[in-house]
Amino acid sequence: MARMSIKRIPEKSACLLLNRLIFSTALLIFSITTVWANSETNWIKNDLNSRLPAIYVDYWAGKADAGEPYVCLFVELSPSDMTFTRSNDRFVAHYEIDISVWDQQSQRVKSKVLRDSVFIDNYDEINAYNWNRLYRAAFELDDGRYQAMIEIVDKHNNKSALLQQELFVNTEEVDGVDASDILVARRDAFGNSGAEETFGIIPYPGKVYGAEQPELFYYFEVYSEKPAIDDSVTYNVYSISPQKEQVLLNSGRISVLSGKVPILHSLRVAEHAPGKYDLMVEVTTPGGVYQIERRAVFSVHQNPLDLRFKPYAQVLDELELMASKEELEKLKSTPKRKQQAALYRFWADRDPTPGTEKNELYLEFYERLFIAQRLYTSNNGDITDQGKVFMMLGAPDEVVKYEDKNVAFADTQVWKYDSQHLKVVFRDEIGSGNFRLISPYSLLDN
Repeated sequence: MARMSIKRIPEKSACLLLNRLIFSTALLIFSITTVWANSETNWIKNDLNSRLPAIYVDYWAGKADAGEPYVCLFVELSPSDMTFTRSNDRFVAHYEIDISVWDQQSQRVKSKVLRDSVFIDNYDEINAYNWNRLYRAAFELDDGRYQAMIEIVDKHNNKSALLQQELFVNTEEVDGVDASDILVARRDAFGNSGAEETFGIIPYPGKVYGAEQPELFYYFEVYSEKPAIDDSVTYNVYSISPQKEQVLLNSGRISVLSGKVPILHSLRVAEHAPGKYDLMVEVTTPGGVYQIERRAVFSVHQNPLDLRFKPYAQVLDELELMASKEELEKLKSTPKRKQQAALYRFWADRDPTPGTEKNELYLEFYERLFIAQRLYTSNNGDITDQGKVFMMLGAPDEVVKYEDKNVAFADTQVWKYDSQHLKVVFRDEIGSGNFRLISPYSLLDN
């Protein structure tokens, strides 16, 4: 089992505000990992208590020692998304992970059920962000394409989340050589709660690095069917940026006499700009005639206030959804050397619990902004009326959709906020996906 650990940077009096924002940023990255990872996973349904459960799925295809192809499926989840009930003097959550693998003829070819229980002493521990569990299921599969269906079932209420993951197995050798997939990993603490922590390299299905996960580890294997004593292959590993800039990270020449060679390297991403990146491995066969290519995707997210990665003007544009006109004018007039400190002070002044490490308002604002920028933007990148309402009120309790049969392409959506007894009406007149606020029209005036 693996437990995600968030460790606070030791405090120094001159850096107290910064350290608190760093801690909050770590929690923010955890929640944004959910958004990014889930955006690459096909969600079939979600009936769990959490609107956006922290469930991440990834897989790795390689070969066993005897040469048979197999797939490792990794599922990481947060027990805090489950229902805890009292059991004697403790609280417990029971859940299971049902995995089934289907071929292209819609025939189920493999299945496995993983069961687990989590016990805690204090109910307040449930909402802690700093503990996850990682599960592994291995299957022997022939070459081809498959669909893995992963259902996480909360056994206390039988609610579940169902996800779909595509699997591709390709072990066909080229000139007697083959390579596994790239497994993306992280360094983390693992072990039972309360025991002495041990650090190791573990698979990371979330694959979001940066401020909290500054080092990425990647692993792959090279295989040779009939290795000769003088056979060797070369490999190159590249990082490809969101702007398609290709950087050579590692290269080497290896003997394949053993038939299987494991390769592990790391990459520091603390200085990488935010965005989605590719890892690419090229393996050149003996004689240099053929190349085998493998790829993996990872994301980088940095502190949204860090001016090394974002222009000051862009940060102020984002803060227009939060700050008053007077505050924005003051921030705009701040000298460049003081701009970073001014941003930290802006959020420190809004901390609803200044005596704690976590700034809840900061977390909520940037989590909502991240989601709004991905779900509610116009063609030119501006946040739409729906995005602004989402920023202000959060996700609605219910969305009701109406299709106007009298006007071609026109659609209406009603967002219901039960606790506020509020209905917000949006309308898309031309079917562009840009829903404009209709009622209450004054909602966005301030």
